[in-house]
Amino acid sequence: MLARVANDLFWMGRYLERADHVARYSKTNYFSSLDAPNKISNSRSFVLESIGLMTGIPVELPAEEKKVLYKVAFDREFSSSIISLVTSARQNAHATRFLLSTEVWEAINKFYHFVNQYDKEAFLNTGLYDFTFQVSETCSALRSKLVTTLLHDEAYSVIMLGTYLERAIQILRMINTKVIDVQKIQKANDHLEDYNYEWTTLLRCAETFDMSKKFYKKTPNQLETIDFLVLQRINPKSVIHCLEHVRSHIRRISVNAQFDRDGIDFRVGKILAHYQYLTINEIESDLPGFLNDALSVLGEIGMKVQKAYFSY
Repeated sequence: MLARVANDLFWMGRYLERADHVARYSKTNYFSSLDAPNKISNSRSFVLESIGLMTGIPVELPAEEKKVLYKVAFDREFSSSIISLVTSARQNAHATRFLLSTEVWEAINKFYHFVNQYDKEAFLNTGLYDFTFQVSETCSALRSKLVTTLLHDEAYSVIMLGTYLERAIQILRMINTKVIDVQKIQKANDHLEDYNYEWTTLLRCAETFDMSKKFYKKTPNQLETIDFLVLQRINPKSVIHCLEHVRSHIRRISVNAQFDRDGIDFRVGKILAHYQYLTINEIESDLPGFLNDALSVLGEIGMKVQKAYFSY
C-alpha cells in the first residue's frame, strides 16, 4: 500500500472518531449541566469553558453561547469543528475510494452532506441536541459498517489504528477537562456530592455510565471513574483497551515490527506493560501529571506511527 493512501485511511479513522467525541462531549456536558446540583456547574460560562477546553477552543469570559457552539459545530476555519472533521474524513475517503466498500463510502458521503446542509440558525436556537445526536449516531453506524463490510486486511488495520489511537487521546482529553472542572468547583464549594456529579457526566460523555455502575455495583466516584476509563481493559473505551488494539494493528501492518527494539511496536509495548502494572492509587497521587504525560506519550506514538508508516 502506498504511504499516501495509508496516511489518508489513518486520518479518516481519526477524524471520524474525533467528530464523535466532540459531538458527544458537547451534547452531554451541555444538557447535564441543566440539572447540576450547584450554581457553578449550572452556569453557562462554566459549561462553555469546559466544551472549549476539551475541543481546543479558547473561550473568552463572559462566554457568548451561540458563538462558542457555532465554532464547535460549523466553523470551517477551526480544524477540530465537527464540520471540518467530517469534511476532512470525506476527502480522505474519496482519495481511498477504491479500498472502501460502497456501504462505507455512501455513509461517509451522506454524513458529509447532512452536516453541510444542516440549518445553522436552527442549530443555534434549538438544534444542539438533534445535531450532535445525529453526528454521534452516524459515527456509530460508520464504525459498524467499517467492521462488517471491509476486508480485515492492511487497509482495515490502518483505519482501526487511527480510530483506537484517537479514542484513547479523546478519552484522556475528556478526563483532563473534567479534572479541571472539578478543581474549579472545589475552590468554591467543598460539598462532595456537588463535584461527584461531574464524574457521572464524564462517564455519560464516554458512553460508559451504565456499564461502570454494573462493574462497580454502584455509582462510581472519582477514583472508580478514572480507573474504569484508564485501566479496565474490559471497558472498550478505556485507554488500556485502546492501546492493546493499537499494538495489535501495528503488528498487522508490519510483520517484523515486534522484533525491532527501536520500532514503534516496541515503544507501544513498553507503554502498555507500564499501564498493565499501574494502580489507580499511583495515578491519583498525581492525576494532572499523569494525564499530561499520557497525552504527551500518545502524541508521540501518533508522530512515530506517521513517520514509520505514512511519510512520503
